[in-house]
Amino acid sequence: MENDNIDKMIYNYYRDMKIPTKFNNIANKIPKTSIYKKNKYIWKISTVCAIFLMICTVAFGKNIYLYILDSFAKIHEGIATAVKNDYYAYINMDYVESNNISIKVDYMLMDDFNLFIAFDVKSDIYTSKTSVKFKDMIITDENNNLIFCDDIDTYEKYCKKSEIEITTIPKSTYTDDGYGIEKIEQSEDKSKILYKLYSSQYPKSKELNIEIHTIELTTKEGTEEKNGAWKIKLNLPKEFYNREYTYYYVKDESNKEFNINIESVIVSNTQTVVKYSGKTKKYDNSMEGLEEQFDNLLNNEGTVFDEMWLENEKGEQFEISSINDGYGTKYSPDGSYEGELPFSLTKYDLTEKLYLIIEKNGERFRINLER
Repeated sequence: MENDNIDKMIYNYYRDMKIPTKFNNIANKIPKTSIYKKNKYIWKISTVCAIFLMICTVAFGKNIYLYILDSFAKIHEGIATAVKNDYYAYINMDYVESNNISIKVDYMLMDDFNLFIAFDVKSDIYTSKTSVKFKDMIITDENNNLIFCDDIDTYEKYCKKSEIEITTIPKSTYTDDGYGIEKIEQSEDKSKILYKLYSSQYPKSKELNIEIHTIELTTKEGTEEKNGAWKIKLNLPKEFYNREYTYYYVKDESNKEFNINIESVIVSNTQTVVKYSGKTKKYDNSMEGLEEQFDNLLNNEGTVFDEMWLENEKGEQFEISSINDGYGTKYSPDGSYEGELPFSLTKYDLTEKLYLIIEKNGERFRINLER
């Protein structure tokens, strides 16, 4: 009797409701269970509610995707391409609170060369003009590899605990090509910051362990430190640790015309790194006039190239992406050079052949690359 009254109430409320034709057609295709066979209105209303929930879920996921894409696209086009191909991780976690400051990771991306982590920092003790930095943040993985650390005291404690030799920080961490911090979003009680870490070769970590004990809050009045204990453990998706390089090689003598040696061409999920070497104009290895000679060398009197980019067989061009501490060309007094440059071409842009295009003094050279 009670169920009949509920049925009647729902019937009276929804009998005049206009269900969109599209939803109605979908609902008619869904099998009816015995519970709903008695009342088509309950069945249709339940179906519409389920479809609406699915749409809301898709819309929420799309908004997250666009937000992440917008954040990463500012770095360089290769990162944006990776995100467009679902190479990122949205982290669903609770805030970790200590000393009235709460931290969580919103989303991240990791491959061989790049590690980007977006942090959400919440507190009522700072304003919209406060800059946030994790002074002593240390990141390790499940094998105790030191992924990142930029604080000497924290680094020395790690070395003693791990019983390893203390050297300079960049040489001991996998983040050996520098890092940057970017403010993504700021409000009165919340700050979202993106840590951009760069490496010549990150390990295929399955877990990342993040520890922070000191947070710097900076305003125009000065910097204040807040101490606490924030520990975050991230289980990485298999796409991150099952990633693979793609290698390309010079299989003809197309590099001879420009007289450059292509040491390696390595394609990852987010970019391509080209390593090269060769000989250019020699300059006198004497102290007198050395600075002027080197300035001249960098003013296209002896530089390796004016422009360089990659092309695939579709004719798409991929420029040099952001240059970090570890990238660029290094010259020696004897005229030899070696260099390493990142390009925005990713594994999602590959064709069977690639072309390295070099321009120098108005001339254009094409070096053929194959897998």
